[in-house]
Amino acid sequence: MSERTKLLYATALACLAVTAGGPGALAQSAIKIGVSGAATGPASPNYAPNIEAFRMYVRSLNDRGGVNGSKVELIVLDDKAAPSEAASNAKRLMDDEQVLAVGQMSLSSTYAPMFQAAARTRTPVLILGMGVCPANANTPQMNPYVFCGGSTSDPNTAAAWQVPLVRALGEKNKDKVKLALVAMDIPISRQGVDTMEKIAGTLGVDVADKQAIPPAAADVSGAAARIISKEANYATSYAPVSTTVQMLGALRRQGWNGWYVHNHSSDAEDTLRQLKDPKLVMSPEYAFSVEKLPIFEQIAAAAKKYDVNMPVDKLSLGWASGMVLEAALKKCGAGCTREKLADALIGLNVQTGGIYPDPINWTKEDHRRPASFVAYVWDDKSQSVKRISEWAKYKDGVPVVAKMTN
Repeated sequence: MSERTKLLYATALACLAVTAGGPGALAQSAIKIGVSGAATGPASPNYAPNIEAFRMYVRSLNDRGGVNGSKVELIVLDDKAAPSEAASNAKRLMDDEQVLAVGQMSLSSTYAPMFQAAARTRTPVLILGMGVCPANANTPQMNPYVFCGGSTSDPNTAAAWQVPLVRALGEKNKDKVKLALVAMDIPISRQGVDTMEKIAGTLGVDVADKQAIPPAAADVSGAAARIISKEANYATSYAPVSTTVQMLGALRRQGWNGWYVHNHSSDAEDTLRQLKDPKLVMSPEYAFSVEKLPIFEQIAAAAKKYDVNMPVDKLSLGWASGMVLEAALKKCGAGCTREKLADALIGLNVQTGGIYPDPINWTKEDHRRPASFVAYVWDDKSQSVKRISEWAKYKDGVPVVAKMTN
């Protein structure tokens, strides 16, 4: 994407309110849905594509007649991944605009004020796109109005996949694994690598080093040098992709030739294509577009229709988010209220055409999306992205068994 296109895109998303269907789309009984997301700022490469695809889905939904006879009015506010902005957005959306629900598409550091407002106003908050699920989403401490529909599992679940994946890679490569753990220096990311360290101990994986990189760090060469000095030959992150790209670049510049396993991001597939590093592994909970699923053809057609100049792989998570919203509103029915919608989310069953391999199905006790994982790399021989593992489903409290493909 050109710098000019990025600027135009960011400017459009940063507007205080964006109506999904244009001036003529709203009916008197329009359903107001809010979005608070990192449309601009350092985290926007991960979240802005989610927001754009969500808007694109709502436009297509309105073009099909809306839901239960009503069009959807989408009010998008930019939080710049800043907690103070999220707090302001929560008040604007829940108190002033009286939206039916809020889609949260931003860093976990913005969650607290949004969740507090959700509990106060009894407004459902759907974590969507690349959003990270809170670790307490299946415990008695969970916020009853927060539901995880995003692509990133809670830190404990993700750790239960990435460490076994590292071990499986090491076994396939006949390496004795010495693992470096890399986090962004924010609470949920640190929790992820702390859990990885514990799981590594149970699986006999040697953790050589652990780093927490400040979000605004301009230079990570010192941290990279320490990883190399500890003789780590594998590294893994539970962090935004910017942290991984920054750290991997610093490691490569210092001659490191190890494997780096990243969780994923909205531009994970594109990152593999751009870097063409055959030892960088993306381990997402959703299918990449190289799987050639019919749903990707639908997204491509919508992007062409609505003049959205982004590749399908960057749009799939936002599109799946729109599918979740449509299913929830249809189940809630005519005259939907916040209270009715919160009830409708319990027992909701959403198939996403294979973007997520498992249906989204929340229960009263568990507000997580079922998690299955897979791994992709850049393949030099075919000059394309390639899947290197079978899909693996997570079961509570048990490290996932990673099976590599031939």
